[in-house]
Amino acid sequence: MAPDLPYVSSEMLCEVPKDVTLTLEPGVIMSPSGMTIKGTLKAIGTVEKPIIFRDYYWDQEWAQRPGKWFGLTFTSESKKSELENIEINYAGGSYYNLWWFGAAIKADNCDISLKNSFIHDNQNNGLWLINSNSVIDNVKFLNHTEVQQDWPIKARAVYIQGGNPEIKNSYFETQAYGIYLDKWLAEDGTEISPKVNLHESPDDPDKNIFLYSDIFDFFDASAIH
Repeated sequence: MAPDLPYVSSEMLCEVPKDVTLTLEPGVIMSPSGMTIKGTLKAIGTVEKPIIFRDYYWDQEWAQRPGKWFGLTFTSESKKSELENIEINYAGGSYYNLWWFGAAIKADNCDISLKNSFIHDNQNNGLWLINSNSVIDNVKFLNHTEVQQDWPIKARAVYIQGGNPEIKNSYFETQAYGIYLDKWLAEDGTEISPKVNLHESPDDPDKNIFLYSDIFDFFDASAIH
């Protein structure tokens, strides 16, 4: 998709089918009500021309709130998706019949690459990784503090269930939780704890930075239940 005009699918859910690759050019603005990626999404923008995912009514004050649209969900069928120099905001909505959302970006039993991006003002979770070995590099997470009424826990910039992801060079400001770790329940009932490379050492050149977390910068729920 070329950047000449925004691509709008207001009040509609978009899907990238299995074995199909959707490539977005730098400068493209996407305004769906939500996207499910079963194939591959290549959204590689530039510093000058980021790719933006936002609600259709983004410039209206009444629409500038977390959870205004659903967000992006990558399913277990998805492969080799790359997101770089993107911005996504006011997403994270989830309703009883659309349970697969609940984050600005959700990777469910698949791996994505997310780099040099800005994830802000989303509901429930900024990024939700389920049994995922994704690489998150140089991403700014800002203002993840709100949850919908029936959500079971406070908001999280990054929620990790199982898997072996890596998060580095990233910046977290004004979250309820910065990074929240939990177990993943496999189909056979086995609980699997995450093994995450978080670059926690103060001397690590790729360390992450946290400011103004309401509860914890980092919380490992997998170690206590």
